[in-house]
Amino acid sequence: MTRDGLDRFRNDLELRIKRRLAIVRPGPTGAPPAVWDVNWIDAQRAVTEDGMKRLGRNGHMEVRAAVHPPKPERNQSELNAAARDSQIETFGWPIAVYLDTDTFRPKPKADGIAATVTRDTNESYDHWYIRKDGDFYFLCSLFEDERPRGQSGQFLYFDTRINRVTETLLYLLRLYSRLGVDRSSKVSIAVRHSGLRGRSFTSSGHAFMRPRRASDEDSVEAQITSSLDEIEHQLIDRVTELCAPLFRVFDFAEIDRPIYEKIVNGFVAGKIV
Repeated sequence: MTRDGLDRFRNDLELRIKRRLAIVRPGPTGAPPAVWDVNWIDAQRAVTEDGMKRLGRNGHMEVRAAVHPPKPERNQSELNAAARDSQIETFGWPIAVYLDTDTFRPKPKADGIAATVTRDTNESYDHWYIRKDGDFYFLCSLFEDERPRGQSGQFLYFDTRINRVTETLLYLLRLYSRLGVDRSSKVSIAVRHSGLRGRSFTSSGHAFMRPRRASDEDSVEAQITSSLDEIEHQLIDRVTELCAPLFRVFDFAEIDRPIYEKIVNGFVAGKIV
């Protein structure tokens, strides 16, 4: 082979190698697309931080949810109808409460709908936002800071937390069903509890366990990623995954499976155990 022929062979080989590498190498990071829109979440947190300051409390539960691609695309009227029909009234004051009043009704936004609700008694704060692609944000003050009166910031009731997380998952199942999201679709859900430091861990009046020492940790977040079908059929497991990390910061507290079953199944049946 001549020198020119050898050079052409080398150049052709290099080009073939480069083409092959371009085909087989992963994307820019090799990671899946981000599930959470961090900028949007930060904007919601700025709104709720101001609302909680006006309430004069720091204890709250935050919920984030996002459908994995392919995401739905719904208009504001469709979101409004789904939000109205998805609330669950078993607990009394629903997650993502829908009030059809001039002051607190959901407002249409460029990318979805949102509502901020404060009670006339200034006892609670709720803020929720649903985007056209199914992204969901919710934050509420803790029920534990309303009862007993005058003891705000002192307790965390594990049975109340199990009930509220159960309600959250059932609400999201209803919401995404009404938005026409396929049951096999994956959804990521994060639940964060904050304002925990100094609270004692107990129940809302049931003799399930002795009170535990106060938490030194102020905030705990847990996440799950699962299909809508899996959440429905494995509801107790998913509730446990979201609650157990919260409970453990209170003197290593562990709640037995039968207690989860009793509380979750009771809530599904329409009663608070």
